[in-house]
Amino acid sequence: DKYSKVHTGYTAQQLIEIGLEEFVEQPTTPDGFMSVCYGDIQFLFNAGVQELIKRDKEKQVIIDDLTARLVRLEQILLNP
Repeated sequence: DKYSKVHTGYTAQQLIEIGLEEFVEQPTTPDGFMSVCYGDIQFLFNAGVQELIKRDKEKQVIIDDLTARLVRLEQILLNP
């Protein structure tokens, strides 16, 4: 039964609400249902993931630099 399965993802209405209507296919049948163009939106998700990975790497560089500076300060303070 297709209604007893758990479904994940976005509804077309949710995408419209957040300004991503270009990924919504308007109804072409009398039932009036909109659908999500998952093939098209996948590129947007991939770009978003790539951006998050880039930001994570940039932040890790900052964390590593600050950690090294902290270690040097501790050495100075503990070994005058």
